[in-house]
Amino acid sequence: MRRLQHSLALVLIVFALMGGCVFGKAGSDKALLISGESIYGLRTQFIAVGGIYKQGCDVQKPQPISDAQCEKFRVFGEGFKKSYGPAVEAWDLAYRTNDSARRQSAATTVITLSVELAQLAAEVIDLTKGKVR
Repeated sequence: MRRLQHSLALVLIVFALMGGCVFGKAGSDKALLISGESIYGLRTQFIAVGGIYKQGCDVQKPQPISDAQCEKFRVFGEGFKKSYGPAVEAWDLAYRTNDSARRQSAATTVITLSVELAQLAAEVIDLTKGKVR
C-alpha cells in the first residue's frame, strides 16, 4: 500500500515537473528536446496510472474504485489514445522542420493531457487510500 502511494506521489511530482519543462525559450532546441521528452514521459505515466485503475476497477474485489470513477478514467483513456499519437507526430515534425506552431500545438496537447491525468491520479489516491494492491 505504501509503495502504491509512493508511486502515485512520484507520478504527480513528475507531472508537475513536466508541465514546467514543456515551456522553454521560444525557438530553442533545448525547449523542443524537453517537450519531446515530456511527450514520451507522458505515455509512461499514462500506462502507470492506467495499471492502477485496471487493478482497482477490474481485478480487485470488492472494487475499491467506484464505477463512476472507473468510467471517467475509461473515457479519458480513449481520448488520450486519440490525442497522444498526433501529439507525437506533431512534435516529430516540429523537430525536423523547426516549426514553432507545431511545437506549440504538441506542447498544448501534452500540458492538457498531463493535467487531466494528474487529476485522475490524485482522485484515485484519494478514493482508494492505498487499498489498490
